[in-house]
Amino acid sequence: MISLEYSKINKIVEVGCGYSPISMSKVFWQDISKKVILIEPNIFFYKNLLDEISKFSNIQCYNCAIYDKNELVKFFLVGQSSYIEGVDSPLQTHLRGCANVFYKRQKVVVPAFKIDFFDKKDIDYLIISNEGCEFFVLKYLISRPIFIFLQIYNLDGYKMPFSKEIFNWFNDNNYHIINRTSLGILLKRI
Repeated sequence: MISLEYSKINKIVEVGCGYSPISMSKVFWQDISKKVILIEPNIFFYKNLLDEISKFSNIQCYNCAIYDKNELVKFFLVGQSSYIEGVDSPLQTHLRGCANVFYKRQKVVVPAFKIDFFDKKDIDYLIISNEGCEFFVLKYLISRPIFIFLQIYNLDGYKMPFSKEIFNWFNDNNYHIINRTSLGILLKRI
């Protein structure tokens, strides 16, 4: 679906991209005509991304979180996931009561920004994977991208915070689901 409109996509922003092998924007990295912005709060994944993207002049990478405010936040690193303290994330639900048993949990402080810090009204494809803070991305979004991918977690007992507001925002801004995968949903602005 995106491949049919590849030429219309000039700027891609991936919020919570993880480490390079799982980045959902990776298909765009080698095309120097595309501007890619990667936002990753986990310092270890961020460093991995810097190593991987060093050969691409069209990619910028930022070590920060996207949140409801521009401030420093306490951030938990747990295995391959992470979350902002006080935000209900799928990781907390999935590991409730046993996070310390299975994973070493590390607390760090990272800068957080509202998405409008990065949005100059020119995002064509937005990828959202920021565990519990999904609505904060949409709430301050200036652009109306052609496509939005929203990672959705299918964990017993987890309900995405602000899910009603998220889907109302999609509806109010004329986004329709065009594909569902085990990872999430792809929406297109109609």
